[in-house]
Amino acid sequence: MNKKIPPHLTIGRKYFYFSQDIMYFEGSINYTFVYLQTGRKDIMAQTIGRVATKTDEGFVRISRKHLVNRQYIRVIHRDYVELLDKSILPIARRRRGNI
Repeated sequence: MNKKIPPHLTIGRKYFYFSQDIMYFEGSINYTFVYLQTGRKDIMAQTIGRVATKTDEGFVRISRKHLVNRQYIRVIHRDYVELLDKSILPIARRRRGNI
């Protein structure tokens, strides 16, 4: 039985998430909030910079505070992105070319 494990994110010893379940991360000083597709919101004691180093290429940093899973982006506007759940997140001017 060779089961394929979906891409996942492990940060430290406490946090384990499947990449496809994470909509986006929001940084707040030394903490990062994880917003999941189920509507659940978790908090971890890691900076968003450290979290960004652990993610795969499916995530894009759109501002100092936000790291977004590309598969949940519904529309990209000039100044913001709209996610599938209708959340609106701002895009930093210097990060517009990364999306």
